[in-house]
Amino acid sequence: MEWHGKRRAIFVGMIILIAGFPVYLHAAAKLPDLITWATYDVGTSTYMQTACMADGVTKKTGMKIRILPSGNDFGRLIPVRSGVAHFSVMSGVSAYAGAHGLWDYAKYEWGPQPLRQILPVIDDEQGISVGTAADSNIKTLKDLKGKRVTYVPGGTSINVCMEATLAFAGLTWNDVVRIPAPSLGTSMKFIAEGKTDAAWASTTSPVMYEVERSPTGSIGRNIPGG
Repeated sequence: MEWHGKRRAIFVGMIILIAGFPVYLHAAAKLPDLITWATYDVGTSTYMQTACMADGVTKKTGMKIRILPSGNDFGRLIPVRSGVAHFSVMSGVSAYAGAHGLWDYAKYEWGPQPLRQILPVIDDEQGISVGTAADSNIKTLKDLKGKRVTYVPGGTSINVCMEATLAFAGLTWNDVVRIPAPSLGTSMKFIAEGKTDAAWASTTSPVMYEVERSPTGSIGRNIPGG
């Protein structure tokens, strides 16, 4: 395994990499004893994927991996940009936005970032869409109108995907009650706690299995459009 250059980061689901510590590895060079990956918070499928990859890297190379969880996309890039972490496990939406200075990154302090993709990861058994409470009577995307929908400040990939999903049903954020959540994991837990009717979710997230077993439950499938 070879790494060249100064600014790298990992992103999963689509893995990317930006400015981290200056690390130069060559075939004959000694690998570092410890590297740090920033990722989503505990309970998300991204954290689970990161932990599995870290375990595989450790077994293959002997390097120890420190996983640094964060609740939103900014929190996954800040440690890498500041040199605290070597890699960031990101979703494609946020990685693209960060690389081009779009949406939440369209600010002077951010702007386009020199990101590099080093590993794409696709989970064929993972479904990512809107999860809802079983008692919310939401059967199609149009039924989201007037319902409580979570929004994660700084969570570009979550919010943009939710916005696009609402648009598919001819809705906008103005047509729903926006419920702020501090992290992706928490936003899904809000379903079980009765604080929201719908949240962007992954069918393979450990927290969604908890939601499914909660009193409110979850639909356990993607909401069809129309």
